[in-house]
Amino acid sequence: MKRTGLLLLILVFVMSSCGLAQNSDEENLDDLILEYQNLLMSAYETGEEETDDAKIEIVPKFWYREKSSTDSVSYDVQLSIEGDSALAEIYGRFPGVMNIYYVNDSLDTVVCEKDFIDTIVRFATFKKDTLKEVHGGWRIDKITGAKIYTESPAMMHIDSVWLYKTNIIDTVIRDIHSYFAKDDYITLPKGEIIEITVFSPDTGFFFIHSLLKRSRFTYTNGVYTGNFRVPLTTGVHRVAFDGMTEETLLETDSCYSAYGWMLPYKSE
Repeated sequence: MKRTGLLLLILVFVMSSCGLAQNSDEENLDDLILEYQNLLMSAYETGEEETDDAKIEIVPKFWYREKSSTDSVSYDVQLSIEGDSALAEIYGRFPGVMNIYYVNDSLDTVVCEKDFIDTIVRFATFKKDTLKEVHGGWRIDKITGAKIYTESPAMMHIDSVWLYKTNIIDTVIRDIHSYFAKDDYITLPKGEIIEITVFSPDTGFFFIHSLLKRSRFTYTNGVYTGNFRVPLTTGVHRVAFDGMTEETLLETDSCYSAYGWMLPYKSE
C-alpha cells in the first residue's frame, strides 16, 4: 500500500508538471503581455477636457478625439524568442474620429469630423528566469515608451523632450523607444507642476495629454514649451506629447495628421 501510494504521488506530480509545461513560450508571453496590458497596450486618452481656452485665429472653439464606433482598437504582437530572452514588438491600430467645433461665417457653431487611423508602437524585452509556475518562468525585463503616428513617414517629428523642475527632475528624452527597467519609471511628486520643452523641426501644434487633461504648448523661437500637473493620485500614469499639422486644425478639407510620444511615469 505504501508503494502504491508513492507511485500515485509520483504519477500526480508528473501529470502536474506536464500540465505546467503545456503552454508554449509564445502562449506564456502572450498571457504576460495581457496581464500588463494597461502598461504595454495603453493608448492616449481621446475625450480630454481642454485645460486652456486658446483660440487660434478662426480655428476651433474646441476639439476632441473619440474612438471609432464602427471599428475597434486592435493590437499585433510580434515575438522573437532566443533561448531565455525574448523581444516583443507591439503595434496598435487606433481608429477614431476627430471632432473640431468652430464658428463659421454665419457665426454658427459647427463641427468638422475627420476620420483617422493612428499606429501605436512600443517594445518590451523578457527574461525566462523565475518560477515555471508563473507564465512559464517569463517576466518583463525592460520596456519603452510609445510612438504614435498617422502616416509613415510622419509629417510631424520630435527630436527630443526635456522634463524639468528645480531639484526634482532634469531629464532629456532623445528616443522614446529607449529601454528602461519595467519598474524604473520616472517618478514625480504628486501635485507638482513639471515644465516640458519639445524640440521639433516642424511648425504645427503640440499638446500635452495627462490623465484626461489637455493643454497646448506655446511655440517660441523654434521650441514648444508648456507644463503639466502630476496627478494627486499615486500610481503609474502616462503623459503624451501630441503634435498635429496646422492643416489638421485650421482647414476643414485637410486630412488629420498627428505624431506623438507617450511615456509612463509614477506619481508618489
